[in-house]
Amino acid sequence: MSWEQLISMLFGIFSRCDSSGEVCDGMRALAGKLSYLGMDGAPAKSTFGDGLRRRDNELFRLYYFEPISHFHSLLSVSRKKRR
Repeated sequence: MSWEQLISMLFGIFSRCDSSGEVCDGMRALAGKLSYLGMDGAPAKSTFGDGLRRRDNELFRLYYFEPISHFHSLLSVSRKKRR
């Protein structure tokens, strides 16, 4: 389930969604393409919200900071300062 949660969160970020409803509706519009990401379909809004409330944020912290550590030398100076 963490994979689907990560994909949903990334979709929301890249699509500049303002709410979980927007994320789920947007993903539902692309439902046929979600199989390429290993998902059966778009999450329901309640399932998405429950996942955000119940999941420990440590997993997503690692998903965020591990690539930053790996690509640190390629990041712009302004990006390094905000970290």
